[in-house]
Amino acid sequence: HNFATSSVTKLTDDQEMIKQSARTWAQEIVGPHVAKMDEKGEFNPDIVKSLFEQGFMGIEVDPKYGGSGMSFFDCILIIEEIARVDPALAAMVDIHNTLLNRVCDEYGTEEQKEKYLTLQAQSGVSAFAISEPHSGWFFVCFFNFL
Repeated sequence: HNFATSSVTKLTDDQEMIKQSARTWAQEIVGPHVAKMDEKGEFNPDIVKSLFEQGFMGIEVDPKYGGSGMSFFDCILIIEEIARVDPALAAMVDIHNTLLNRVCDEYGTEEQKEKYLTLQAQSGVSAFAISEPHSGWFFVCFFNFL
């Protein structure tokens, strides 16, 4: 992980490029479909596929597992730009990257990382369900999307 400190008032050239790329992708690819996705209550499969193609589902995942190998801050920049266009899609990307990918990366064995991080970064949307009133237990599942 890249936890180096930097100014949050001025983005680096790389961060500006990441932000602009995510903004352009969200506006051009997601934007035209937001109303229909909201109306149907489901994500467009082509958009989810494109999330993987852009590397947005494995932002912090090490490239050896098929991820983008970017920083947490880069992840937040991407999620913010998606949220400008579709907050629901941004929530899915956020949970997938900052919760489920991170848990597997931090606590998984090498065997689990090879199996699950590769899946999560390349084709599998992860989800979790909280089953107790006070969030005492959760279940994680994966949907192979591609």
